[in-house]
Amino acid sequence: MTSKTIAQIRNEAAASLSPERQQQWEQFLTPAPVAEQAASLFTPTCNPVRILDLGSGSGILSAVTAKRSSHGSSVVAIEQDPALAADSEASLRQVCDDVEVINKSIFDVLLESSFDRVSIGQWRRMRCHHSAFVDERRLFQGFPQVDAEQVQS
Repeated sequence: MTSKTIAQIRNEAAASLSPERQQQWEQFLTPAPVAEQAASLFTPTCNPVRILDLGSGSGILSAVTAKRSSHGSSVVAIEQDPALAADSEASLRQVCDDVEVINKSIFDVLLESSFDRVSIGQWRRMRCHHSAFVDERRLFQGFPQVDAEQVQS
């Protein structure tokens, strides 16, 4: 049996979500071409990076970002839906060894580390009208654990 690709995991997750659930939790699951384009906006680096994915969904945004990052990079993904958290972990494990998926609401998690890359999967819920990757210091006011100087679009 061959393992599913990250895009297949995303597509199956999107197909399994009812419109009501999508609206309730504002889950729209980024398509693979959009994730690739968003990840390409980060400045390349030769150093490993720490990636934070808030509202990871299927994990496609942080998986593509990790895939484009140096070996030794790590991902912390937060997803409140248990099935999507499992999908996120399956996607991330394909491209990164150092993965932590937290199955809680982003509003129930206090992080103590700083991150080099931040993906905002629940950007609508946070009332942010930008793309999935954000470089806005004002968005991170009140999130002292995220080093806003290191967030990049």
